[in-house]
Amino acid sequence: MGGFVGGYLGIGGSPVYIVFFSYFIGRFYGTQISPEEAVQLTIANTVFARTFASLAGCWKHYAMHNFYMRTVVTIAIPATIFSLLFAWLMAKLSYSKTAFSLAFIAMFMPLIYKMLTDDAEKKVFNHPYRIKVVFLNLAGVVSGALTALSGLGTGFILIPLLNSLFNIKIRKVTSISLGVLFITSLFTSIYYALAYHVGANLPFTYGGISLLISMPVLVGSLVASPFGVKVSQQHSPKTIRIVFIVFCVLITFNEFVSLIRSLQGS
Repeated sequence: MGGFVGGYLGIGGSPVYIVFFSYFIGRFYGTQISPEEAVQLTIANTVFARTFASLAGCWKHYAMHNFYMRTVVTIAIPATIFSLLFAWLMAKLSYSKTAFSLAFIAMFMPLIYKMLTDDAEKKVFNHPYRIKVVFLNLAGVVSGALTALSGLGTGFILIPLLNSLFNIKIRKVTSISLGVLFITSLFTSIYYALAYHVGANLPFTYGGISLLISMPVLVGSLVASPFGVKVSQQHSPKTIRIVFIVFCVLITFNEFVSLIRSLQGS
């Protein structure tokens, strides 16, 4: 599911992985870890899984001659730096489940509104290489910081920014998003594996990454992500935008319910 959705929308499958890992990390490890560590493990394994899903999606876009390396690198460098910086800050500040949900919802609401009110049919679209480098750098800074706070990946920030604000066609946007997502996720995964530590001695866990839980997800992601890319190329840009908006609404609602439960529990 995560691989297919990630390849289709250019988001790397993060929303599916977050729901999956949130549930199974709690079931597997229970009271062995703190709520703050559970959030960090959820984000770390989500990042690790989407690294491979986005890599498989990038390969498919490249094979179809729909990949924009220069634009990807321009966005990915600042996005990676700020993603690592905020990941480090979160570990120092004991980022809670309530704060996680609040950041998630606060990030999503304006993005959904922008996508709903934007009239893509009347736009004159730009080529990715025509956008000024400084604007692409700023997009990387914003997406990298918010990625670390929410665990969702740069796609959910970049797709509305590049499509609605920078006027790049949605098919090109999904390709760029997957490329940036792979680079940022790769380096963030290395950080979580080497620099983050959990208090409990968990089996097959390296830093914040649990191979016991993440490896089966990786296998499915590698298979399904290229298929999602292929299906997206057969659908109209309007259909892809609608699916993206619906997906955003559903996972925001799910996180809102999670926020209510965490507030009631406290």
